[in-house]
Amino acid sequence: MGAIGCSRIVERYLLAGAACGALALAAPRALAHHSPAAYDQETEITIEGTVVRYEWANPHVYLHLRDATDDARVWVIESNTPTSLRRSGWSATSLVVGERVSIVANPPANRQRAVAFGRSVRKEDGAVLLMNARDGSVAATAAVVSNGLSGVWETQPPAADSPRFARNGFDLPLTEKGRAAASSFSEAAAYAVADCMPPTAPALMQTPLDLKRIEISGTEVRIVSDYWWGTQRTVHLDRATHDGASPSLHGDSIGRWEAGVLVIDTALFAEYSMGVGRAVPSGARKHVVERLAPAADGKSLTYSFVLEDPEYLSAPVSGDQQWVYRADAELEPVPCDLESARRFRQE
Repeated sequence: MGAIGCSRIVERYLLAGAACGALALAAPRALAHHSPAAYDQETEITIEGTVVRYEWANPHVYLHLRDATDDARVWVIESNTPTSLRRSGWSATSLVVGERVSIVANPPANRQRAVAFGRSVRKEDGAVLLMNARDGSVAATAAVVSNGLSGVWETQPPAADSPRFARNGFDLPLTEKGRAAASSFSEAAAYAVADCMPPTAPALMQTPLDLKRIEISGTEVRIVSDYWWGTQRTVHLDRATHDGASPSLHGDSIGRWEAGVLVIDTALFAEYSMGVGRAVPSGARKHVVERLAPAADGKSLTYSFVLEDPEYLSAPVSGDQQWVYRADAELEPVPCDLESARRFRQE
């Protein structure tokens, strides 16, 4: 979600009339939204009330709040992912049903809806929890270093010139078919996260400030994502080709070592509505080559990739990103919840 602009308006926003209360209690699909356009991000409102439901779930945490000024009105407050909220001190027990709180939020663009995008929560004891802050990385100290690739790593924000797979795709070199797909993308119809389907490589590997755990055995490497509800990739080290493998969401990955660098070759991706980016599908010929190269000091590694998909990309796309070793961190993946995920769809 975009940041709030500098010209903020702070207001006490009240829905009027019984009809609005009925809207607040409508079925979940009536509340569905994900695009930032669903909210007025230049405005902040304050909502006071009682917690009636607290959903600690992926892909977004939701808070349901009964308005203190109108007992019939229940607000649905969207927040960030559990992984992001933990950085601001949240947990699955941060709020309890029946607790009175005050929330600062961005109101809906359609003022007739009782939905909002949360910014912060003030509890009765005065404690304030930020709902959408993404704190900076906690870098490894000189005494905490990796031994190769095994362990937990934190992905850093990609460079400004890196491909933006999460955007509309138009900054990528697209074929005519790719441009048509990006132009016709519908969040309501094709946003696969709403069906609890995570992104695929390389986008899966580049989520900023995600924690990735790398586990290495004699025959395979497993890479687990905390942000994407424990999604796991398996890299096979005991074979050199994709022969005999079947297409799947994350493809078939084979790996080899080159002077301590893990080279991952992935093919046989199943065709997927978000396989190249948020608005660009992938085809049967999608192919990704990735490299995980640890730094000599053991504090970081460089993740790099080359992505080809001749059906949707007119040229290969490449990029790189830094990951920081985090021996102090533990993954706490939260399952994806379909009810929560389907609110992502913009209705």
